[in-house]
Amino acid sequence: DQEAWDSLDWGDDEAPEEVGSEELNTYLFNADTVDRVLATLMDKGHKVADGERLGKTIIFAKNQLHADFILERFNAQWPELGGKYAQVITHSSRYAEAILDDFKTPGKPPYIAISVDMLDTGVDVPEVVNLVFFKLVRSKTKFWQMIGRGTRLHPDLY
Repeated sequence: DQEAWDSLDWGDDEAPEEVGSEELNTYLFNADTVDRVLATLMDKGHKVADGERLGKTIIFAKNQLHADFILERFNAQWPELGGKYAQVITHSSRYAEAILDDFKTPGKPPYIAISVDMLDTGVDVPEVVNLVFFKLVRSKTKFWQMIGRGTRLHPDLY
C-alpha cells in the first residue's frame, strides 16, 4: 500500500502526510458513495413479505444535513416509492414521534428510518433487520446498543 501511495502522481504537490477527517468525510459522504450504499441495501438487504419488500431498516447518519442528503439521494434513485418509503427521524424532524410510531408499526411505511442519534438506543422495533452505519461510533457500549436495534427476536418475521 505504501508503494502504491508513493507512486501516485500528485502533480506539483507532494503526497500529503495525512488525510483529515473533514477531507475524508467529503470523499465518503458524496452522491456516488451514498447512491452505492443505498443500491447495495436495496439489492442485498434482508427482505420481508415473501421477498417483496425491504425489511425495516435504520440508517445511522452523521448529522441532520447528512440524513437529509441520504433521503434526497434515496428519493432521486427510487421516485416510484412515493417519498414515504424512507423518512428522516431525528429530534429536528417535524412530526418525528408520528413518523417513529409509523416506523414501529409492522407493514407500514416508512421502511427505512434515517436517524441521527434518536434511534441509536432505547427504541424497540423488532421488525428491524437491516442496519447501515454511515457514521463513526467511538463508544463500544453505544455501538453494541446500536447493533441491538437490529437483533430483536420477532417470530414469523420472514
